[in-house]
Amino acid sequence: MVALAAPGISVASPAPSWAVGTFHGYSRELSGDIEVTVSASGASSRVLYRGGRRVEATPGYHQDGKLVFAGARYKLERWNDGIRLTREGESSNYVNCSRGSIDQGTSGGFGGSGGSSTVPSWAVGTFSGYNDRYDQDVELSIDRNGSATLRTWTDGKQQTSRGNYRNSRLSFDKASYYLSQRGSGIRITLASNRNESVDLNRGSGGFGGSGGSGGSSSSVPSWAVGTFSGYNGRYDQDVELTISRGGSATLRTWTDGREQRSNGSYQNGRLVFDRDSYYLSQRGSGIRITLQSNRNESVDLNRGSGGFGGSGGSGGSSSSVPSWAAGTFTGYSQRHGQDVEVTITRGGAVTLRTWTDGREQKSSGSYQNGRLVFDKASYYLNQRGNGIRITLASDRSDYVDLNRNGGGFGGSGGTFWP
Repeated sequence: MVALAAPGISVASPAPSWAVGTFHGYSRELSGDIEVTVSASGASSRVLYRGGRRVEATPGYHQDGKLVFAGARYKLERWNDGIRLTREGESSNYVNCSRGSIDQGTSGGFGGSGGSSTVPSWAVGTFSGYNDRYDQDVELSIDRNGSATLRTWTDGKQQTSRGNYRNSRLSFDKASYYLSQRGSGIRITLASNRNESVDLNRGSGGFGGSGGSGGSSSSVPSWAVGTFSGYNGRYDQDVELTISRGGSATLRTWTDGREQRSNGSYQNGRLVFDRDSYYLSQRGSGIRITLQSNRNESVDLNRGSGGFGGSGGSGGSSSSVPSWAAGTFTGYSQRHGQDVEVTITRGGAVTLRTWTDGREQKSSGSYQNGRLVFDKASYYLNQRGNGIRITLASDRSDYVDLNRNGGGFGGSGGTFWP
């Protein structure tokens, strides 16, 4: 601990009681961890750590609601059980500091193998999510006593690490992570590289669980409630999944126009049906379901009904258009020998243009709950990579894949394939 000193002690003023003590946090301005100590008299100190090593100690003092270090002034505010320091004149330059000192560990950053400090209530429990950078499923459990278990799955292979919580960090044998709250979940950030972070939702991902069906449904996370739709390229199936707040789940698939329906339930991060169960994870505003018996089989589903089981028709107001469907898409219908261009606006207006032997036809319609609806026909709409597939509602064998951006076929003028 650096000795407390207050240069020009006559200008120091007593610190508020909530600011007295030792605090720690990460400073983007200084590119390192800092430990700030404030005494009741106002005398203060700041210690900078990088890579687990102490590199600088700066004396300072409190004056009129600000901490001063090396001439730089920082507004002092209460933040949760700690403090926030904001550089004077730079509102975006701040650091949140939790109460407690930095204890240097022997491996993987701070925290080492020492005992666990008090765990905040929002961090107690099991959390799960997905690490896009390493294509890993992640499950983290933190006990009230500070013990932590981190489990990851890569290509179905599980790894387990055990560690502990201390002063806002999780420390394991090979790495340590900063821990912060994100809504009802948490974010863990690699201490050695703050660009690597993973957001985890409260609840088990069930990644290592076993199959089975039946049983009561557990609490469903808010992001998983609703209807989601997409396409299973492996089996050439349209997929629609509905999950209720109570945990009941309905899975509907269409293959060559034939529908199959399964009823099941949400159980601890899984969707359990009579014949199969699936791991459930969040993907942006949608979800991913992964077959438990084969983790190489997964389908990404977007929020909203695909309208696969609906009937054709026209009229009615447009529903919310998913971002992947907004824009202009072009392609070719081999079945009808037509160039095809579809434009969908964010507001739901749709224009369909086709060219047969140079003759153009144009139809105007609207997007309605996963369908494109025109006067004479309607089409199911699905995402295909960065493009779309439109499928005639009255004949599901009649479809066209379209790529994003206009094809410049030219002209203007009726309906899709008659």
